[in-house]
Amino acid sequence: MSQVLSAATRSLDEASEVAAPSTAQAVESSLVSQRVRVRCKGKCGAQWRTGTVTSTNPLEVQVDDWDSAHCWDQVEAKHELEATLALSRLSLSSDVQPPVAPRDSAKPDSLVGFATQRALPRSGGERAEEQQTQALVSQRAAELNLPERLTLGLSVDAIESYIAALPADAVEQCNENRPTINGVRVPANGALNGYVNQWLVARFSEANGGKAYCETLFERGDPGVGVATVFVSWFLETPLATLVDALQQYLRLHPELPPDTKFWVCDFVIRQHGDDVKADVDRLGDCVRAVGHTVLIMEPFYNPKPLRRAYCIKEVFHTQASGARFEVVMSAEQQAAFETALVEDFESIKGKLSEVDVRKAECRNPKDTEQILGELDREVGLTECNKAVFGLLRGALAGQGRAALERMEPAERATSALIVALGALLMDQGDLDGA
Repeated sequence: MSQVLSAATRSLDEASEVAAPSTAQAVESSLVSQRVRVRCKGKCGAQWRTGTVTSTNPLEVQVDDWDSAHCWDQVEAKHELEATLALSRLSLSSDVQPPVAPRDSAKPDSLVGFATQRALPRSGGERAEEQQTQALVSQRAAELNLPERLTLGLSVDAIESYIAALPADAVEQCNENRPTINGVRVPANGALNGYVNQWLVARFSEANGGKAYCETLFERGDPGVGVATVFVSWFLETPLATLVDALQQYLRLHPELPPDTKFWVCDFVIRQHGDDVKADVDRLGDCVRAVGHTVLIMEPFYNPKPLRRAYCIKEVFHTQASGARFEVVMSAEQQAAFETALVEDFESIKGKLSEVDVRKAECRNPKDTEQILGELDREVGLTECNKAVFGLLRGALAGQGRAALERMEPAERATSALIVALGALLMDQGDLDGA
């Protein structure tokens, strides 16, 4: 896991004690042309961007598709680099001026407050732990006779890079080619969402012999793809920007996970072209069981649409049935609103949970709805399935409340109304010890 190192906390004198100047210069030189991710806190929505190191003194990075390189508040290595020494030695000019705004109006018009933090590579122990988790995923997949390609996932950086490369008129292209189901054309998409992405990935798949996006990148040795350790359950109407925001928020709340954690996202893992689509979708439950850790994108928290989608219900059920780890995740904005609602409008959260009804779950295609609900009914019965899903969601929301309390200062926590609200939620789910 990359750890953030304040540039001010280590002086050049300290770094010079570690290695001779010639060695440090060689390491610093090796950073040029390396791929990294960057951002300026409090600017551009604090969005991470991918780019290339162009110089090391000062450290400057040119973001993909930008016209020039700039200094940034935070720079994190995308891959394992010989960066520990180099990043600790990099000095930043005190007279650096804010960069000139790129011509693209969608990019930031001002970047200030440069040079505060840098990232260090993960330790050997952290890499070993990640590899062990991935090995368990591969072992479970082998036991389920699940192809390796259906265990793959993308890092958040890789998803962001993919989105950045999409054509500006992607939504319009997809809307012009919307399919019809039972003689009715599906609704137009209002944003770059999962449905648009499926259409785009299907074009990619068609051009690459029917292979899935992750599958193709994996065969090319792309470092942004690897064995997934987190399965993402989400409603395809969710904008891709919200998906990325939620996954970034999840990584922020789980610093024990490496920043290049691979997430299983259906659009990128399932083959989206030809006869393989149905065969892959039929293995969805096995994919959940193999990964062993599911996060549900609960957007918006006050009316979570995934809880009304049959595919999401199926994924949550297989998570519960296999004893896999389950959590809910939200965008940063929704996370803050949820924590406020826990205190100020707790009854509304309970009310939304009580509305979960597997029998009312739907898919775009009625045939898919019938097939999924029939499968769940045969396996466990819809009533029992509903109980299982309800219990898992309630426990996950209680976990969100606990985590919010833990992030508070001790003095604030002792007097927080969140304690009362969380206690009520735990009482409702029968966790008397926790309450």
